Amino acid sequence: MRRLLRHGERGFTLIELLVAIPIAAIVVAAATAGLMQLLDSKDASARMLAVRQVQTAGYWMSTDGLQAESAALTPGDAVTGGFPLTLIWTDPDDNQRHTVIYSVTGAAGNRALQRQETVVDITNPGTPIVTTTTVARNLTQATCRQVIGEGQVRLIFTATAQVDQEAESRIYEIKPRSLSID
Repeated sequence: MRRLLRHGERGFTLIELLVAIPIAAIVVAAATAGLMQLLDSKDASARMLAVRQVQTAGYWMSTDGLQAESAALTPGDAVTGGFPLTLIWTDPDDNQRHTVIYSVTGAAGNRALQRQETVVDITNPGTPIVTTTTVARNLTQATCRQVIGEGQVRLIFTATAQVDQEAESRIYEIKPRSLSID
């Protein structure tokens, strides 16, 4: 049998091995924990992005819906029912007429909610100011319907966003200050 160590050379002692093995185990455990945290953070980021999309859509719809004096809903399917939605109001402080049109664009599974606002000064009509903003992306569903009851008209806005495998859905009940449905 061949000798692994030459005369005068020493190998690892039992104590050195007993110290090295637990240190190596701690390093492997730390690396595994870091990898697991990295994988979990990707899922958490996707979930937070889906939540943010739904919250932003709800914020804009609620803000404009609370101001609305009239609303025109478009009948549609279970995925995009109620869009395009037109909300109109006049700001009593500066006599500006706001017309906001919400529409759903894009293909199934990757829809976006767009907001187009046209502002006209009713005391001195001139060139209207038109701005278009994408309010939310990654939508799988965005619907709006009216509910009339108890002497009040309400808008029910539902939005669902999906990023990777993470999905978020919210329902917003909007009670405009004075709404007539066209």
